[in-house]
Amino acid sequence: MISAKRAEFDKIARECGISTVLSRLIRNRGIIGTEETLRFLSCDASLCHDPYLLPEMEDAAGLIREQLSKGSRFRIVGDYDVDGICSARILLLGLHSLDGIADAILPERITDGYGINERLVDDAARDSVDIIITCDNGISAEEALKKAAAYGMKVVVTDHHEPPVTAGEDGVLTQVRVNADAVVDPKLEKDGEEPYPFRDICGAVVAFKLTQALFKDQPDPDPQVYDEMLSLCALATVCDVMPLADENRFFVKRGLELLSGTRNPGMRSLIMECGLSGEKLSTYHAGFIIGPCLNASGRMDSAARALSLLNETDPDRAMLTAKDLRGLNESRKSMTLRAVEEARDAAKEKMEKGRKILVLTLPDCHESLAGIVAGRIREEFDRPSIVLTPSSEEGVLKGSGRSVEAYDMHEGLSRAEHLMIRFGGHKMAAGLTVAAARAAELEEALNSGCTLGAEDMEEVLHIDMELPPSLFTKDMVAEFDRMQPFGTGNPRPLFVTRNVQLTGISILGKNRNVIRFAAKDTLLGRADFVWFTDEGKARELIDRELGDGAFQSLTGRRTDESRLSPVSIVFNAELNTFRGVEEIRFTVRDLKGSPGNTKAPALADA
Repeated sequence: MISAKRAEFDKIARECGISTVLSRLIRNRGIIGTEETLRFLSCDASLCHDPYLLPEMEDAAGLIREQLSKGSRFRIVGDYDVDGICSARILLLGLHSLDGIADAILPERITDGYGINERLVDDAARDSVDIIITCDNGISAEEALKKAAAYGMKVVVTDHHEPPVTAGEDGVLTQVRVNADAVVDPKLEKDGEEPYPFRDICGAVVAFKLTQALFKDQPDPDPQVYDEMLSLCALATVCDVMPLADENRFFVKRGLELLSGTRNPGMRSLIMECGLSGEKLSTYHAGFIIGPCLNASGRMDSAARALSLLNETDPDRAMLTAKDLRGLNESRKSMTLRAVEEARDAAKEKMEKGRKILVLTLPDCHESLAGIVAGRIREEFDRPSIVLTPSSEEGVLKGSGRSVEAYDMHEGLSRAEHLMIRFGGHKMAAGLTVAAARAAELEEALNSGCTLGAEDMEEVLHIDMELPPSLFTKDMVAEFDRMQPFGTGNPRPLFVTRNVQLTGISILGKNRNVIRFAAKDTLLGRADFVWFTDEGKARELIDRELGDGAFQSLTGRRTDESRLSPVSIVFNAELNTFRGVEEIRFTVRDLKGSPGNTKAPALADA
């Protein structure tokens, strides 16, 4: 789908000091007018909203200040993923900066499951804890929080997940507020109050905003404390796949700059162990290299090891822990590959039976990998996918789900709540626990109520503009970086060029996973495209779009170009430096044959 949003592009470009091309790209991100464009480009702290706009922030900050003045004992309860780990570290930094007596614990994925539970509350009572603060969890932990209240403990919930809902007789879903002294969650709705201006912040950002509220009217904390908090907000935002819009743009851009030069011994050791020392860290580094090492501790061992890394002050001990985390992640990768293969076969069987929502039970998959596997299956088959695995409790399955844009997984599961032991999450992802005997019933309920059409289960590439490669200049491509950081909600600009004649293919890389296309574009300019994929996938696509034998012909020394139809290529453009030479690199995202057409059949205006 090619975007066709309208605006006074020349006027906006002139008033913002940018090119018309960039003004179009920014408009495609939902940014309207000169003022919003300037805010988008500034990407500074002015994007951030007042912490006190969050629901019940006044109550939460007031209660915590009161407990601090009494010398109360605080316990922070986080979660076992990157967001939960970073949230806990942020609150520890904040409370310790205010001379609070505080510690933090993270649940064990296998024995505890997600978030706070009754066992953790019992432990807090045994340790004479006065007040519990949850982070990245707690919004649906009603039973655990009731128990905390029975012990006489105060509880502040900070979370960013959807509150639980109940369906009325008319089928309308209504939020249920968990029983706590204060609940700070951007998704919590309260009668008579305006909603928080931007709901899609992660748990770490909610925790950071709570510390901001606590620091109000207090001496300024050590700047190093704030810097570390911002770097953790960036890492958590990226790893929790939050949209890089609104205030998240500032948290990620500034936070990644600070992460690159972090003074935290543990994080510095992990960056070094990952081979990223001296690098200008990007969202890719955060989401695909650093984050998975922290996540691996919660998946393969205990998330407490990742939190201990962030809390470590001794460089030598930090380096040993960083090495352990990286080793755990390597083990996780190999286990994931095997689980994905098993899930792929199961998914194909479900699709043959007409299932739109894939509920896959994998008896040999480690339960900590369910979310990763569900995500891979969702990406491959473009359908909501739930992966269930055996738990430590006999007869009980635990699972994780990942969804597509057209399906609200949290709402779908809410309508089948009676079939599950518990569940939680949001529109695009969820976690659940279900009796093994009811798994088939759950699958049937989810599918019987599913209204997804064929078009909802087909990946759509949202293309920014049609622009032949010959019109790109280095200055134009360099200007794209003003849109950074790129990621969910703010993807790298995507272009299409039609009627491209392929003239040759080279296969590069020691694993033969870099495909280079030589081509002539519509303005008779020559261009090279690079596609990072394996040779088999490239061969399959080229032969399907251009006819059997096309791939072999294009990789041969002689190519009869006249017999091959032109193609449309969807691509990114970025500057790349190789051996000291800077050039524009055009990276293929998709390719479609368009024999004799001036408009590729895969493309439409939106």
